[in-house]
Parts: sequence; structure tokens; C-alpha cells
Amino acid sequence: MIEPKVIEKFMEENGLEPYDAFDVDGELKKYNPCYFTEELELRSMYLDFKCVDSPLCTIWLHRLLTGKDRIKHKRTKDNNSEAVAEEKNMKLIWKKNRFDGQKITRLVLTDSYNENRAIATIEEHQLNESEPKLFYVYFTLYFGETISIVHPFKSFEVAKSATLQFIKEEAVKRMKELTYIINFIDE
Repeated sequence: MIEPKVIEKFMEENGLEPYDAFDVDGELKKYNPCYFTEELELRSMYLDFKCVDSPLCTIWLHRLLTGKDRIKHKRTKDNNSEAVAEEKNMKLIWKKNRFDGQKITRLVLTDSYNENRAIATIEEHQLNESEPKLFYVYFTLYFGETISIVHPFKSFEVAKSATLQFIKEEAVKRMKELTYIINFIDE
């Protein structure tokens, strides 16, 4: 068993707090993004999204701690926002807000003209302190259409992971449709 002090030191050296998402290069790459829980378990959002409820094994944690696998990309946080992806002219950012005492986190796409478009929203709900928190996800698609995932999530990180997976699948579907339209017009 690996001593908690070793894991804490590794997290400190890499600027990680519990539940900070990070990508790994190497054998763990297919399980990105990863994170540590408060109990210092190494987990995978990919596996969480697939409903595989198990921490990554000690061997993978050992590979991280010994440098055989490395942290390739750490999600950066800046004033209630977290960058998911960034290119020359576009950014995909999680922005945290609070409305009427309710926590809301939006996935915002910002273009080169600094126009923002919220493409997903996660709402945190808790009826009272004795009840667990639930996280509801809503997606804003084209032409203002809004859809939601029917069931709530019990963790914010799992809700974020499910949101990113859905957005990715939706983007691929939209690209196919747009490619078809472009090809049809060109003919």
C-alpha cells in the first residue's frame, strides 16, 4: 500500500487538489481525465461515466508516482472558471455562477470575437442539508433548443464528465449533418 503522505506530496508538486481533473500521458491515457478523491484514490472520469465504480489500481498509481506515466495536462482554474480546451481563436470554459443561492456551472464556448455561448449547464440542487446534493444537466443545442438528461448525478465531476461526453457525441453528429449539407450545396 502506498503511504498517503507520498500521494499528498505528489499532488502538491503537481498543483492538484482533490477532484482536480488532469490528463495523463502513457498507459493511463485511455482513461483521461483522471482525478484524486479526498480519500486519495486515483479515479477516472471516463470510467465513472461508463458506471465502472472502482478506483484505478495501485499499479497505475505507482506508475504515476514513479514518473513512468506523467501528467500531460492539468485543468487550470481562474476566478470561478476552468479551461477545458483552448485553441488560437476559441476556448471551452466551465464558468461557475450563483443565482438566488443556487450554484450553476456553465460550459461556455468563447470565440475570437469574445462572444460567449453557453452550451451546457449543471445545476446543483439540495433540498435541505440532510439530503444529498444532486446535479442536473441541461444542454443548449442549436436554435435555442434545450434538452436535459433525465436522471440527476450524485457528483459534480460525474455530471461534468457526462456533459463533455454528450457534447462530443453531439458535435460529431452535427459535423456529419453539416458535411452532408455542404456536399449537397456544392453538387
